Amino acid sequence: MVLSYFLLQEKSTILVRMHGHLDMKNIYKAVKKIWMAPGYSPNLSSIMDLRKAEINFTPAEIGEFSEFLIANDKSLIGEFVILITKPFETALSMIFESKMISQHKTSIFSTERAAIGHLRLTRAEFNQLNSEKATVITID
Repeated sequence: MVLSYFLLQEKSTILVRMHGHLDMKNIYKAVKKIWMAPGYSPNLSSIMDLRKAEINFTPAEIGEFSEFLIANDKSLIGEFVILITKPFETALSMIFESKMISQHKTSIFSTERAAIGHLRLTRAEFNQLNSEKATVITID
């Protein structure tokens, strides 16, 4: 699994993309890497682009992961936007959304335009994920 992220400090937002095989072991590792990123703050909002991820979670695992995030003081308290297009992954995202409602607002979108517009970002800002400025980490 490959994790890419870019911090937009001026917008208090972290842009995250995960692609490849994504299971619970990988998602925990990825989240911990993001929490260690320079400039990371739980007050950030985020866009999590999972459109190219091959997600291998069960609904029960989504519940456990949600509980882990809610219990952790490094977890985001800003708005959490999920960008996803596949039906099964969308259903899992909706389970995640329902579990996270007590922590922070979670929104699910299927297009970049809707996701970046929701957080009032520009396409150029979102495209920083594709630039050499983004941090890219391979997680096994």
